[in-house]
Amino acid sequence: MPQFVINNTSNGFSTLFKDVAKELVSTERLGGIRDIMASKFIIDDKYYTSPKTEDPEYRNFASDWKIPM
Repeated sequence: MPQFVINNTSNGFSTLFKDVAKELVSTERLGGIRDIMASKFIIDDKYYTSPKTEDPEYRNFASDWKIPM
């Protein structure tokens, strides 16, 4: 960790984290730079899992699996 994070209070760390999260969400405004950054992503198949999807046959049934976190 950078020294300024280690020396800072927990409030400073949460502010830093919020700022980084805000910047990551706003990357859509970067346009072409975003595409360049995204092209450098490497998806490791060892850890990749596909998104959870529901089979149409179970669409009208309730289950714990459908409850949001």
